[in-house]
Amino acid sequence: MNATFPVLTTMAIVPLAGALLLWLVPPLRRQGRVIGLLFALATLGVGIWTLAVFDASQAGTTQLTETHSWIPFLGVSWALGVNGLGLALELLTVFLVPLVLLASWGEIPADRQGLFSGLVLVLEAFVVVIFAARDVFLFYICFEAMLVPVYFLIGCFGGPRRRRAALKFLLYSLAGG
Repeated sequence: MNATFPVLTTMAIVPLAGALLLWLVPPLRRQGRVIGLLFALATLGVGIWTLAVFDASQAGTTQLTETHSWIPFLGVSWALGVNGLGLALELLTVFLVPLVLLASWGEIPADRQGLFSGLVLVLEAFVVVIFAARDVFLFYICFEAMLVPVYFLIGCFGGPRRRRAALKFLLYSLAGG
């Protein structure tokens, strides 16, 4: 079943747009909590829409597929689609991100909330693509790219030895990939 509208791509673009807005418009960074939460809830709305158009009776087949040539000479494409398990993981991701942002409400200082919310939104976008990727190169690129916002989340908002932990995390994860 092909989607007439690229709902999975939209589910990845919405949090990226929120992160870009937070990073490119400095006055909005002070309202990072609210803006991050609004974009996370919008992504959740797209996730609910995805659930509504998903045919549960065909959960074992890949649905909502979209394929666009990306690097043709290597045979790489932007290919997304979900089956029942992929959709469940997508929905879990878009459900948990607003909870993460709400849980951080009193923990992250207001002047750093824009950075935190932006990093969480970028992470959400990469995870959405990872769970829907049907091209192994796309999966690999997004999986490795996901390490960057996690590195900065650990390095900027972790505990006392956060810089060392972030570096270890990044090196071991890159070596494992």
